[in-house]
Amino acid sequence: MPTEVPNRMANTFARAHSVTVDSADVSLLAEGHVGRGPISDLAADSGALVVTNFGDNTVAVVDVDTLAVRGGVTTGQPFAAGAAHGRAFVAVSSASEDAVAVIDTANGAVVAAYPMDGAVAAMTVSPDGKRVYVARDGRDGVDVAVIDVVAERIATINIIATPDTTIDALRVDEADRRLFVAVTDSVTSRVIVVDIATGRVRRTLDIGAPIRGLELGLDSTAYVLTSDITSRGVLHIVDLVANRVTGTVAVGAAPVQLALSAD
Repeated sequence: MPTEVPNRMANTFARAHSVTVDSADVSLLAEGHVGRGPISDLAADSGALVVTNFGDNTVAVVDVDTLAVRGGVTTGQPFAAGAAHGRAFVAVSSASEDAVAVIDTANGAVVAAYPMDGAVAAMTVSPDGKRVYVARDGRDGVDVAVIDVVAERIATINIIATPDTTIDALRVDEADRRLFVAVTDSVTSRVIVVDIATGRVRRTLDIGAPIRGLELGLDSTAYVLTSDITSRGVLHIVDLVANRVTGTVAVGAAPVQLALSAD
């Protein structure tokens, strides 16, 4: 694992209806609807759909069979979300602090929270739900915070030390060995492959246009969605073994997200 971040980490469990991380309060939302305002992210796991509404400062957990709201939280502005094995992880931002809230998707209760340094740009969860990878954009570059849910600690993987770079998407392989980081700067975009055990960059593939989405296939194939004024939407098919783009599909318009079916 990469070296542990030397800053303080809080992990406060909720016994009643709220969990407090320093001065940022995360409370249960008792309303029976998803929320008001634009949706910033979605995450699905075990029959639950996690919906973040940054305009209304709410997060809702929806039962996908009955469409009933199991529970949710109201907090600072929620953005990126991920879910696995009955837990949802949501990046929230307030005037006092940024954090990743942990939500039990069975009942919508907040069970823990991890303070974050820097603006969260993207998130992904390991297949076994034991690690959460949080992309952060900072003044001096971008990195990935690694939350070890079992050990209750945070580590960091430094990606690029340039101020004009942003992380557009994160994905981790099924073995939880390689982290795929999609980044864009003022000149180009790239997919960076990181060895999780060492925290070192193993491969880099230039894509070109700003990246909007990244997904991993089942046969060493990745799908990268880009969009700009010149080429508009383009889906790039990447051979991860050869580390090269093997084909492209024009999708038109100005797409902003990408999803891949389970098969």
